[in-house]
This record gives sequence, C-alpha cells and structure tokens, in this order.
Amino acid sequence: MARQKSPFKFEGPIDDLTFYKTKHGNLVRRKGRVSANRLKKHPRFQRFRENGKEFGRAGKSIRLIRTAFGIVLINASDIAMTGRWTREILRVIKSDQISDRGSRTINNGNIQLVEGFDFNDEQLLTSVLHSSFTVAIDNETRRISFEMTSFSPAEFISAPKGATHFQIVTIGAAIDFDNKKFSVDSRQTEPLSLTDPIMPGIAHEFYFRDRRKFFLLLGIVFFQEINRKMYPLKGDAVNALKIVKADNG
Repeated sequence: MARQKSPFKFEGPIDDLTFYKTKHGNLVRRKGRVSANRLKKHPRFQRFRENGKEFGRAGKSIRLIRTAFGIVLINASDIAMTGRWTREILRVIKSDQISDRGSRTINNGNIQLVEGFDFNDEQLLTSVLHSSFTVAIDNETRRISFEMTSFSPAEFISAPKGATHFQIVTIGAAIDFDNKKFSVDSRQTEPLSLTDPIMPGIAHEFYFRDRRKFFLLLGIVFFQEINRKMYPLKGDAVNALKIVKADNG
C-alpha cells in the first residue's frame, strides 16, 4: 500500500483512489474492481452471494404486495415505502430458523415481525384514526375477523385539510411469498360524513382456504364532496394504511 506523505492527510475516496487511516499510518490505495465471475464463484464472496439472494427475495415481495393490495396501496403509501418494507421483510427472512444462510425464506420466517407496519410514513394510521378495534385470526377455520365500535368522527378522526368525508377500509389477505400466490378480500364503508354525530360499528370477516401467511390491513381514505360528488383526496400526508395483524398461519 502507498503511504500519504503530504502534510495534509486525507480520508475517503477521491476519483479512483481511497485514502484511509490505520495504526501503521495514513495509506492510500487504488479502488479495486471485482469481476462478475469472481463474485459468483470465489469463496471470499460467499456471504455476498447469500445476502444477495435474500435481498432479492425481499425485493420480489414488494411486487407481490403491490399486486395484492392494488389501488388502496397506491393511494396510501409514501415514496420511501419500498425501502422500509424491504428492511422489514429482511428481518422476517433472517428469522427463518430452518434454512441455511442464503436459502432462508419469508414463508419459514416469523411474519409477525411486520405487524404494525405503516405503508404511509407521512400519515400514520394512529395519527388520524383514534377509535379502538379488535382483530382475531382463527387458524382452524381460516377466518380473520375485525370489529370496530361506533364512534364520533369529530372526536376520533383527525382529518386532513379539505376533507369532508372518510371511508374505513379493511383488507384480509393470505399470501405465499415463496410461490407468489395470494388470496385477498376487502371491505369498506360508504363514504361517511365527518360531521355525522356517530359512525355505526363495523364487523368484517374474511375466510381463506389455504394455510399461508395471514394479514389484516386497516386503512382510512378521505374525500372532498363538491356538488354532491365525492373526490378522493390525494397527497403524501392524506390516507393511511397499516398492518394491524400478521399471523404465520
């Protein structure tokens, strides 16, 4: 390695050189380039290859989630959602206690780790919807049930500017991430006025045949009424969507 003899000591990359400090002094080296073939075969990069495979599985889960949850996800997710979801799914993959490193999967991991994930970090569900609810998953009957008690919108909803109405959305899903298969069902209320004295209670149920990873998502969508027509509000800090229950099935 070349030594830095200048009176000014550098650290970090400059062009194709890297300056760094060690116990042996300030050194400099030219940035190395690793061939694709070496990355694929050399034992030194085994960990790199293992991490790459698992990162790839996490990335593919994004496409599956977008397909499964469709338009609701588009209108209730922030620009950084992909990166945040990938980090969460990598945690699930690393929780796989069965497979070898590099072969760990989402299906063998603990999907409960993603419970509480907000798809829109700019509008957290707990920041706009303050009503209590219960969620239960019966693995024997493959049933997901959701109940929310009646409440006053004025007291339990913090609506964005311009909103006149809201809609409560629930999405039940059974997902096989490894085989890219899913079953999804959704329920939603009619657009309800934010000035209504009381919103009736909600009871939604979902049934799935397959034993997969189970999810229940809860969301709220806002509208503005103009001339008796409902126009969905759009923007980063508007709608909210959260995984309120995740189960390994």
